[in-house]
Amino acid sequence: MILRELPVGKVIAEQETEAHSPAVYQEITEVFCDTPVEKTPHAESKKMLGQVKAIVRTGEFTPYSNTILVGGVVY
Repeated sequence: MILRELPVGKVIAEQETEAHSPAVYQEITEVFCDTPVEKTPHAESKKMLGQVKAIVRTGEFTPYSNTILVGGVVY
């Protein structure tokens, strides 16, 4: 699992996820229960993809389930 190796400082979930794919949104908030989850509109998250350093393609087809993990710091 990627979370064993990557400290996550913030999660950016698509705003539409909660309404269109509530099970996915619930899973995001459960997995990242100790991490801030920021919601952003789908169009805005697509613009952010130009700045990412890595992409993990999972094959997930659930609508609005794209999630950006912002790296944190290990102390």
